Amino acid sequence: MEEEGIEKIDIRVYIPMLLVALVPISLVRDLKYLVPFSALANVFILVSFAITLYYMFNQEPNTEGTEMIAPAEKIPLFFATVIFAMEGIGVVSENIIFINIK
Repeated sequence: MEEEGIEKIDIRVYIPMLLVALVPISLVRDLKYLVPFSALANVFILVSFAITLYYMFNQEPNTEGTEMIAPAEKIPLFFATVIFAMEGIGVVSENIIFINIK
């Protein structure tokens, strides 16, 4: 589906575009130079969280036909998600400890 005047770009074009931005950032050895990027990422996270909250509370959810509790088959997916999130936190906290020791 192409909109009028907008050409759909193939995903194989997006990857090199991202590499142009990400490779120089990944080559930075001193983390203090990445602080502006981290601050910008935090701003984007806060804005996306605010937009999510706006749409979540601005519209009345339709709960008809929705199960309030997931079936038991979904429990492994829940634990996998929790473990994935905790692993990310563990990696970040280990980096912070390593930076403080240095």
